[in-house]
Amino acid sequence: MEDILKLFFEKFKDLNDEETDAIAAHTELKNFKKGDIILEQGKDCNKCYFILKGCVRKYQVIDAKERTTGFFLEGNPIIFYSSYINKKPSEYYLSCLEDCTVLIGTREQELELHKKYPNIENNLIYSLMLQDYEKVENYNSLLNSYKPEERYLMLMKTQPELFNRIPLLHIASFLGVTPESYSRIRKRIMTKKV
Repeated sequence: MEDILKLFFEKFKDLNDEETDAIAAHTELKNFKKGDIILEQGKDCNKCYFILKGCVRKYQVIDAKERTTGFFLEGNPIIFYSSYINKKPSEYYLSCLEDCTVLIGTREQELELHKKYPNIENNLIYSLMLQDYEKVENYNSLLNSYKPEERYLMLMKTQPELFNRIPLLHIASFLGVTPESYSRIRKRIMTKKV
């Protein structure tokens, strides 16, 4: 388990060993099984999550239909800022699509770490927030600026690994199309390649 944590922290070159040890001491490493719900829509999300292993789906239930709005793979943070900082109920579910190993911290633990190690806030948190913001911005652009077939092609180009790990039903939902439309799009694209 320590090896997976070390690999995760190696991504953050600006943190020293004392700071990474402090983060490890102030967080919980937890394993989830495929199908486990990490967070339910409507519940307070007072935790931040870092995916060390596995794949997590973010989705909402609106009018009794699930709408996928994100996927998180190894190295991705998951923080719902309005809920985490302002203590509002989460608008999303988090569900494991694979067996997952997740590093979990609370807002209180984070603030305690910031007091003692300002570099963690200045480097780690800032960089994770930028990643998260960029991900949301890209998703909004994908849905609002492109036609369904273009969305599919962009996802194939930017995140091809998703197609090997995520059920097509969830990818269709993420792209904002029905499973039937998704099948037609795939068929058209495959026909063009031949």
